Amino acid sequence: MSAMESEAVVGAIRAARVPYPYDELLTVFIQRAADSERAAQHLWARCGTPDGTLAKTSIDAFLADWEQLVRLFERSGPGKPLRDAWVADTIRRREDNTCRLTGRKGTWRDPLAVYPILQLPEASLGQLGNLPRPLHEILYAFLGDDIAEWVCAGCRIESPLANHWLVLRSAAETFALGFWRVEPMEGYPHKLVIFTQGPYGLSMPLVVGRFNNDRGILVFDRGPDLESPDSRALQTTGCFAEPIRLLATCQVVPFRPSLLSRLSLPLSAFLRTAGTPIFWSIWFFWIRSPESWRFRVYSALARVGRAIYGRSASFYVQQLPFGMYIKTHTTSTIEAAKNEFGALELIRNSSNLNVPQPLDLVFNERRSYMITGRLPGVTAQSLYATLSDEQLVLLAKDLSTYLAELRRIQKPPGLSNAAISNSIGGGCIHNRIDKAHGTTYEPHGPFPDEATFHDYLLTRRPPAPNEVQRTGHAIRFSHGDLALRNIIVDSWGRLVGLVDWENAGWYPDYWELTAFHGTIPQRRWENVCSHIFPYAQDFEYEVAVEDRLWAYL
Repeated sequence: MSAMESEAVVGAIRAARVPYPYDELLTVFIQRAADSERAAQHLWARCGTPDGTLAKTSIDAFLADWEQLVRLFERSGPGKPLRDAWVADTIRRREDNTCRLTGRKGTWRDPLAVYPILQLPEASLGQLGNLPRPLHEILYAFLGDDIAEWVCAGCRIESPLANHWLVLRSAAETFALGFWRVEPMEGYPHKLVIFTQGPYGLSMPLVVGRFNNDRGILVFDRGPDLESPDSRALQTTGCFAEPIRLLATCQVVPFRPSLLSRLSLPLSAFLRTAGTPIFWSIWFFWIRSPESWRFRVYSALARVGRAIYGRSASFYVQQLPFGMYIKTHTTSTIEAAKNEFGALELIRNSSNLNVPQPLDLVFNERRSYMITGRLPGVTAQSLYATLSDEQLVLLAKDLSTYLAELRRIQKPPGLSNAAISNSIGGGCIHNRIDKAHGTTYEPHGPFPDEATFHDYLLTRRPPAPNEVQRTGHAIRFSHGDLALRNIIVDSWGRLVGLVDWENAGWYPDYWELTAFHGTIPQRRWENVCSHIFPYAQDFEYEVAVEDRLWAYL
């Protein structure tokens, strides 16, 4: 067996074309195992063939056993908070009265409490003590001999200090559902590395969305008298977190109807006429009132929105009453707000594309408020993992149709003589230009031609030898940030529209494609790139050059 066996087996899973999300469920058996090489060897021993492929019937049998095992570690909730006052007070002192998963203090809406780390149902514990041989072998291959033996013996932890921690109620609920993965640091028993899992399942809970990157290292070392959490409990929950999320996805994807795939794009003219005549009559007079009045009212509305709807996953965007949203910018990003507002006005006046209705933009010396309408639907990021392969292709084709119309938008006469500019004719605002020096939302340009633009890009990042983009491209209007969080879809996964137009402007026609390559979150999204950009083969050189240039950062 070679040292690269786990990667080879993952490649064999891809080659077997196992339908999503079962391909991911097989993959995490290897990638989240305590010993990836041992897990890969076990999977290959059960499903491998002499010709180097995986047998379909063997895969189906293994998946059935693997699913059955994962279900034993599912929990219906976080368990009951600890009632022992002395132990609870000791744990609060150990963890400095702070949530161990999020690093936040409790609130009346989301209080802190002492919850169990690992508390399996009695029925599961009984089955784990008497597993059939195939499940027994899978468990030992996945967790390793020591942890698997402890699990089969009933997951006994004598001290309540070792199986409880202080967390927010929302964090405890999402931890039980597998949204967090906690791993002890090798060689440091008092330190943990915390990751978030997503977006598997129907949606990303807000408490997880705010910490969608690795949380980092947390220390459980408050003194010799304060016992740390049991590493076996943490490792068990850490290994099974992602399989639990994927198993929930497996239960959703087969039942997500695709009958509405025949709906045309856009979904409905109603999306562009949200609001009532009374609303627009009031708004007509409102936006003619003094800007200082509107600024104070929007500031108050933002607080009302937080009280009613809670904070959003984005610290800059807040839902408001009356079907509106407010986006806050600081002084350093006001130009980005002006660009986004101008882009929304341009698109609504020049096309039939669905974008949020731009309602108002006010600012003072410290910040700006942009008020927009709402596009009905959810982000593609929240539904991405529950979409079948067929539905993902349909979304990609919807997006291709949308972008084709976007690229036909012409620069209004008299806006700017520069070929490359933002949506209102000013300097380009794009995080790819700023990346070498941090994202600052600083305007760059505008630029009279493509050659000047390329020369400027080389001053913003260390140039690679002989790596220069070609010129002579057509200049097209581009969104510039096709991340899943900016794509709004309906409940069937069909495209509604795009949001977050801060980076929009006129760029060389390869720009949307190369920018997209910087936002690809997973293999499945990359696989549908050809459906989004049917002209991608024309820009293989540009993509390759861009990848090599950024490798020098």
